[in-house]
Amino acid sequence: MIGEYKSITIVIKKEESLCRSSFYRCPQKKYGGESSVVSMRLPKDMLSAIDSAAAQTGRTRNEILTMSLEFALDHMKIEEKE
Repeated sequence: MIGEYKSITIVIKKEESLCRSSFYRCPQKKYGGESSVVSMRLPKDMLSAIDSAAAQTGRTRNEILTMSLEFALDHMKIEEKE
């Protein structure tokens, strides 16, 4: 089933320009080992969008959320407060 995934393109608005990043297959997981169950509240329309992305790409909701969080962690900038 891994070869059946469609690609996901995430567009992030960065000031006035757009930067694009595409996910195809995760060749090697960055995070591994034991997992933990996490509970969080999401707006219903966001959950619907996540489920839609999962259905369109043949991935599970968990895979979409994990990929999205990994992308966010890799691209976020943490600024120190002064």
